Amino acid sequence: MSWQMDEGEERRFVEQVSRMFERSGIAPVTGRILGRLLVCDPPHQSSHELADTLHVSAGAVSVATRMLEQIGIVERVRFPRDRAVYYRIRPDAWDAVWKREIEESRTMRLLADRGLEVLQDAPDHVRARMQSFRDLYALLEEEMPRIQQRWKERES
Repeated sequence: MSWQMDEGEERRFVEQVSRMFERSGIAPVTGRILGRLLVCDPPHQSSHELADTLHVSAGAVSVATRMLEQIGIVERVRFPRDRAVYYRIRPDAWDAVWKREIEESRTMRLLADRGLEVLQDAPDHVRARMQSFRDLYALLEEEMPRIQQRWKERES
């Protein structure tokens, strides 16, 4: 028998996750699906179960789960003699998130380096904004792998 979270508590949690995603410009349904997959038992849910539980269309589930798969948080699973496709949080999901964030920090730092090249003849007060932007992402690029390593040590 599987455990089930209080329905009201789950709904509130799922909506909080949704709002966090929405602040980042991501469709609310994507956050709702992630929120559901974080608290459900069993840890896998079919497209139909997600659509039914979250009161969204099958198409919305399809688009959102595809996005979550692409960023490495969710994976599809199948079971013998069951035609349904299920989704769950990948066991290595947060490592994939770390890798993506580190790579994005590097990309932003490289972009800022390019910006400094473009602004090489600009006055100091104009370059200062780009330099500050570059310094932030250089620090993130440098420190995030260390934080990731500390996180991995805590997880093991």
